[in-house]
Amino acid sequence: MKQILVISFLILFSKSYTQVKLFSGEVHYNNSIKSKIKDVDELGWKRYLTVSDAEIFYINPDFSIIKNDYFTQYINIKEKTSLTNFKEIDTLYTNFTSLNQTDSSIIKANSKLECDEFLAFYTKKVTALDTMYLGYKCNKIVYEGFDYTTTRIVLDSNIYSNGSYVILFEKDSNCFYSREAIAVNIISKNFEKIFFEPKKLPISKYNATSVFQQAEYKSGQSKWIKYLQKNLKSELGSKYLVTPKGKDYVKATVVVQFVIDNFGNVVYAEARNAAFVHPKLAEEAIRVIKNARGWKNAVFNGHPMPSVFKQNISFVVSDK
Repeated sequence: MKQILVISFLILFSKSYTQVKLFSGEVHYNNSIKSKIKDVDELGWKRYLTVSDAEIFYINPDFSIIKNDYFTQYINIKEKTSLTNFKEIDTLYTNFTSLNQTDSSIIKANSKLECDEFLAFYTKKVTALDTMYLGYKCNKIVYEGFDYTTTRIVLDSNIYSNGSYVILFEKDSNCFYSREAIAVNIISKNFEKIFFEPKKLPISKYNATSVFQQAEYKSGQSKWIKYLQKNLKSELGSKYLVTPKGKDYVKATVVVQFVIDNFGNVVYAEARNAAFVHPKLAEEAIRVIKNARGWKNAVFNGHPMPSVFKQNISFVVSDK
């Protein structure tokens, strides 16, 4: 079973690099999130994405800082490295990537590309156009998936040596929540190098359990698999699957994405590939996930938060 991570933040990465006069200064953002799942509140999604109501982004051609209520991240743009200090933890972690960040190279209009699994298997369409925003010449980029839309407005041609863009507006909408990050104050200024130097703290390599404790089935992974095997009505495969001519077996896999809330309950489940499997098999796969009990909720820095998981459930019919 694989936990699924999410999309985008205040930096968007691209492979290209253009020699232009780069923005140096600070951008202040207001974030808002509306949950689409009644059993998961907005605060839970903010912890999941590590975004706060207000955030500040400092940047010059060599360095940047992302600062919010959860962490301060120091980024060396040229070396493509980062150090992150989480609130109330006296450690600098290397190479932490927020669930709300992505390392992507997707500024290519109308291309078909693999998208973050949290949102969809593939982006159907990407479009880009020039626009003005807050008096700045910008690019507006829209990503359209099977069940999500992401809109970003970035400073035009403002590409740093690692491909970073300065994002002035971002809006995500998917089946779990809708989120907006809006630049409310943009201040052009120059910084001394010392401004971007991190605190003098011990440095440790970041891993998945440094600050986050993932949700887990209390009895362990092997018991989770046994639960699925015991409770799935696998005989439905024989009823709804047809073995292709010349083959001696047929297999259909339902990809179920589900949400564990702050209390360890399964509060949402859907078949991500419902269009490609028999509806009765999708229905059964969702049922067995929703009826699962005994999950332990995820924790971020001592606070409960929701989790999003993906589980493949296969129905196999063999004539052997």
